[in-house]
Amino acid sequence: MNRILTLAFIIFAVCVGASQVALAQHAKKLPDAIAHKKVITVGELNFDQLDLHYEVVVDRCYGDTLAGLEAAALEIVGKALEQVVIKHAYHQEPPIAALQAKAKWIDESTRDSARLQCIKETFGKDTSSYYRLVVEPTLIDPRLHQYFAVDSIVQRYQRDTIQMFWRLIQADPSKFLQVAPDTIRIPKGTAATSELQKLGAVPESDDPFVQNVLSKLKDGQKWSNIVEDDQSYKIVQLLYQTGSYYYCRILTVQKSPFDPWFKAQVKSIPIVIHDKQLLAMIKERYPAVWWLEQTTFAP
Repeated sequence: MNRILTLAFIIFAVCVGASQVALAQHAKKLPDAIAHKKVITVGELNFDQLDLHYEVVVDRCYGDTLAGLEAAALEIVGKALEQVVIKHAYHQEPPIAALQAKAKWIDESTRDSARLQCIKETFGKDTSSYYRLVVEPTLIDPRLHQYFAVDSIVQRYQRDTIQMFWRLIQADPSKFLQVAPDTIRIPKGTAATSELQKLGAVPESDDPFVQNVLSKLKDGQKWSNIVEDDQSYKIVQLLYQTGSYYYCRILTVQKSPFDPWFKAQVKSIPIVIHDKQLLAMIKERYPAVWWLEQTTFAP
């Protein structure tokens, strides 16, 4: 029975792999008139049939063996919206040198060489499409969130609020207890194995807040500035510590959330699907996708 299951799995894997290769080869062999026919427009970015077929194969390299054109279209539009927003809002567009460096980093640091090989074989010598559809989005997404997090206009109210509390506490330290009455317990490290715990060891935390702030404070000491990360502003005081925990007083002001801002930016970006059947398929399979309400059809 086990041999039968193993054989079935091998046959399935071979079939899936063969279908990916066949689809990739089919995409490369599309007649120019079809391959370069415009299918999707997002702002000033255009994507053709070849882009769509590439995205289907990439989805399958990630294990989505049933990935179709509608799922690929969603991927393309989602990544393109981030590209357009970061260009319009922050005037950022990664230069070719940044794309080359990121591609090299992906090659050297990947933990799934088989998946990366599958993706790269999909594009073959079409490096520009590989950079545009695979590499560039991995740069854009984190950078867009980072630029948003430190945007002095978007975060103005939150920044002004934490600065108001900072001035209040600096003038009268007793006010800190009034505005942040709770004691917060934060582990010094990640959970230790039972063997290490028996020896009294506490592994070092990989939390930057623990590494860069709490571990530098003495009991009773307040951090000398407002602590800022991508999600919040904090005023921090270490009350005391034990072998495993820091006990702190922390006043936190959360930053403005990303999603509502991003959706507001997207409202001014035209999204056009140039294939009526594809648009119908997307709406039928993914009716809850939020940007569909502003998506139009044009031949």
